[in-house]
Amino acid sequence: MANTCVFSTDRDNNPIHLLSLYKERLLISSENHTPDAPPASLAWMLAALTMLGPFAIDTYLPAQPAIADALNTDIHRVEQTMGVYMAGLAAGPVLGGPLSDRYGRKLIAVIGLLFFALTSFLIAGAQTIEQMIGLRFFQALGGGFAVVTAAATVRDFFTGREAARVMALIGIIMMIAPLAAPAIGAALLQLSGWRSIFYALGAYAVLVAALLAWRMPQARRTIEKGAGLTGVLRSYRKVVGHRQAMAFAVAQALAACCMFMFLTESAYVYIGFYGVEETTFPLLFGANIITMALFNRINVRMLNRWEPYQVMRFGLLLQALSATVLALIVWLSVPPLWLLVALIMVTVGCMGFIMSNSITCALSYFPANSGAANAVISTLGFAIAGALTLLLTTLHDGSPLPMTSMMAACAVSGLLVVLWVTRAGGPSP
Repeated sequence: MANTCVFSTDRDNNPIHLLSLYKERLLISSENHTPDAPPASLAWMLAALTMLGPFAIDTYLPAQPAIADALNTDIHRVEQTMGVYMAGLAAGPVLGGPLSDRYGRKLIAVIGLLFFALTSFLIAGAQTIEQMIGLRFFQALGGGFAVVTAAATVRDFFTGREAARVMALIGIIMMIAPLAAPAIGAALLQLSGWRSIFYALGAYAVLVAALLAWRMPQARRTIEKGAGLTGVLRSYRKVVGHRQAMAFAVAQALAACCMFMFLTESAYVYIGFYGVEETTFPLLFGANIITMALFNRINVRMLNRWEPYQVMRFGLLLQALSATVLALIVWLSVPPLWLLVALIMVTVGCMGFIMSNSITCALSYFPANSGAANAVISTLGFAIAGALTLLLTTLHDGSPLPMTSMMAACAVSGLLVVLWVTRAGGPSP
């Protein structure tokens, strides 16, 4: 097998022309009337689908203290719904990925979205924290079932650096979600209470399901379908047994966990520890997303010169350095809010360098069953995130130290993994 993550091309790679070249390709394909021609809005559709995750995670963060009061529980019990949600996201792709290989991305995405919507409406009516925790798992199950099809759809239509650029373009578009989500959540909280947040999430899922049912394309190329459970297990065995692909998946998972540690404790650290107003919280939270969007844009430019695995390695190094400095400062003393926010911005923002490139590298080894491969990557990532998030809630000591320490541990571990797989100068066959 050829090295599928180290690419070479003679085409014009100027990112200024990325979107126009992308549309040009789609228009040419449309003139040929081939089933493989996706609409020019494909990136927007996949971004709308992928936004479901950030909306489900970030929208209710400002409402966590209010949810704790309403359900007569401690805020750290509410924080546990984050870990449970990660567990659900880990379980959803296990079936969703290979089923999308067999029955098509559109059908599986729509089914997952509708299930997500149903459970969101049920969460809005929850009367106890136990009900909310249980329903959050099933909500994430539907979300994972749907979102796993996004990266696989990109792999259906694009390869190499082009796939990395389309993933980066989707990333730029979907930055709207985590940037807007806390502000939307805070506004809904003030206007009509925390339950309206979950009604809004359900309505969004229904709208996206309708959009995909109407416009989402299906790839004509051959996809490895397998035969029932045997085929699913064979696909998973092939993915799990690929050392290089799994190394990229683990590195991505650990880098993402660095971000999830912040997401879990952000409401407490900013609102509870530093006394930030609920209406100000979205501004501080959104600063991380702006940094991520900036780094994502720089990532697109760096792909003109470097391979995806090289840009990913740079992002992991920068993330590890900033997270380690952050943890050391917090360990020595309580830092001023501006310094804490600045270091978190860099640490979380590094996902703009890491996410799209790591997915591209891992999926490049599996052209025929990218749905199953993406399912394994998603399941691994969210399983690790769920376990570490629940661990973080048990380590709470009333300070930012547990959060920053775990952020540093995750970032450094992710860097070590990717340095191991690329120590010979690049991914091997």
